[in-house]
Amino acid sequence: MAYGVEIFSSNNTLQLGTTAQENLTVIDTGTVASSSSVTYDGLNEILCFNRSTTGWVNGNTNSTATSWTNTSGVTVNWLKLKRASTNTEDDSGSYGIKVFKSDGTSINFSSNYSKGQDVLAVISPGTVSSTGIAITQSPIIYSGAPSGVYVGVGRMVSSSNASQYQAYETLYFDYTSNVIRSRNLFGFNLGTGFTYLGYPNKSSLIVFNRNG
Repeated sequence: MAYGVEIFSSNNTLQLGTTAQENLTVIDTGTVASSSSVTYDGLNEILCFNRSTTGWVNGNTNSTATSWTNTSGVTVNWLKLKRASTNTEDDSGSYGIKVFKSDGTSINFSSNYSKGQDVLAVISPGTVSSTGIAITQSPIIYSGAPSGVYVGVGRMVSSSNASQYQAYETLYFDYTSNVIRSRNLFGFNLGTGFTYLGYPNKSSLIVFNRNG
């Protein structure tokens, strides 16, 4: 390119570039109690989840992707990601680095974004699927201590009727085995008990570590 900056990783993959790449920035964090909701802008933000103890993150995203209701039975940590160019810097520091897009005004990266993240994995739609109801039958999407690791799921579903059906698109944080699992499962009762069918993830899964 004729101007700007490009930064490549050790395997020669473009990580940051004035014309091609854009960072995500953390804009807000918090917790949400069980049966309570957190709102977000589904067009411009990615809502991500973490929990501090072993167990499921269950919940329901509304039809307009503007709210998520926690049905996990415990308080859950949440975090919102947003494209850097659409977010205002949250620090007024007079030093550091800024990288602009080719229009000269939209920011790709700024050291004045005080909350950062390290993307650990991006799992494409249709690539992981549960095979049964047991925890170990849901695929591992991250291996390592789950503390501080968040997962953005695009949407989440946790719906059931005790005698008729069960539907899950949820996450499992395991602090004993140090893994995070993704569950995509539908169960229905044929009169002799539940039968479960796994299906591939419908949206991308973004796994990242909060580092700011």
